[in-house]
Amino acid sequence: TGSGASFPNRAYQQWCQDSGLCSYTSKGSSGGIRDLIAGTVDFAGSDAPLSDSQRASLSSSRNGVQPVYIPTLIGAVTVPANVEGVNRRIRLRGSVVAQIFSGQINTWNARAITRDNPGVRFPAAPITRCVRADGSGTSFAFSTAMSKFDRNFARTVGPSQTPNWPTNVPVVRGPQNPGVAACVNANRNSIGYVDIADARAAGLLPKAVAVGHFTTVRKRVRGKNRRVRVLQFVTPSTRATSKAGNIRIRPGQPLNVDLTASAANGAYSIATTTWIVAYSNYASAGKAGARTDVQRMLRYFLSDRAQSGLPKLQFAPLPANLRREALKQLNSRIR
Repeated sequence: TGSGASFPNRAYQQWCQDSGLCSYTSKGSSGGIRDLIAGTVDFAGSDAPLSDSQRASLSSSRNGVQPVYIPTLIGAVTVPANVEGVNRRIRLRGSVVAQIFSGQINTWNARAITRDNPGVRFPAAPITRCVRADGSGTSFAFSTAMSKFDRNFARTVGPSQTPNWPTNVPVVRGPQNPGVAACVNANRNSIGYVDIADARAAGLLPKAVAVGHFTTVRKRVRGKNRRVRVLQFVTPSTRATSKAGNIRIRPGQPLNVDLTASAANGAYSIATTTWIVAYSNYASAGKAGARTDVQRMLRYFLSDRAQSGLPKLQFAPLPANLRREALKQLNSRIR
């Protein structure tokens, strides 16, 4: 049994049903981590590594065990916007998204927004921000990316499962990803962050902004091939999410890898992996009988059958090198 992140919930529900090996309750990453610490589940789903205090609580509560992170898929955190009178896909640089959520940009007709959307008439309306009410790995991934895009965001809001959202601007909190999606749909001139599967379910994918980042590409300039820096606006998709996962993996390295703010050509820059968090030693954790079952479940999650079905659920499969290392570590690090 497991609980935790709502971000991969659709995949985990499908895999548990198809394999008959598990059950999973979606309640947010922080909730799953609390259950893992309390020993009420055999594994947790999380989009965020455990904080120092969470690791300390796990160790003290479960006889010194440590978390083991096994990645399962790659997904996108979309940024849907519901702007009155705007029926086209909006383009926002990553730094602009960060400045909106940190309270530096407060109206839809701000110059930082209009400059990249020629021909679009934005209202002079205040921006309502839809955020998570619960501790969330989606919040962690989103705020981690935003902290890389903008120093002020990193200083004032920061990367966290429970970001320090500004209190002097309109902020509406919703439970889990579906709650944030419902907030965007219900509030004019709003913007939020939602995993791609729940954005699709809520009819928000056409309103997901194309997020801009700078990348280096080869272009022919004055008769010569040169490497030039260009601004790309990329919409969330399985293909663009996959490109963010092309990273080098060293044998034996911890697999709580960070894919956010990728500058790869064509990559969607608010992409993240998500993990099953297991105990390093199930006997010490008081769950000796669950170790073999958790390992068997993880082998199914990482199998060709499970991974090949992810695009239908709006997720991207793990790259081959990351999947190989995950299979090795579920045998060597989970005891």
